[in-house]
Amino acid sequence: MRAVEPTSEAGWTGATDRNLELWVDNLSTTTVLELDGQVAGFVMWRAEPAGAALVITIQVLPAFRRRGLVRPRLHGLRLGAAPTR
Repeated sequence: MRAVEPTSEAGWTGATDRNLELWVDNLSTTTVLELDGQVAGFVMWRAEPAGAALVITIQVLPAFRRRGLVRPRLHGLRLGAAPTR
């Protein structure tokens, strides 16, 4: 970043700090995606007002993409309930 866009370095650093804080604060609502006993990725979310959920990030390893692993977990997100594995 410093070599390519030096004027943007402060913004990138600030975003990294905010994202790290967001991840730490919401680690307890991270759901690991598994397929045949192998970790395939994860969904991190947080509870919002009125029982809604805000998805912070979804990560699926390349070998497991396009298999429909995430959609059922997203439908299971609601306040007070962990999505199914």
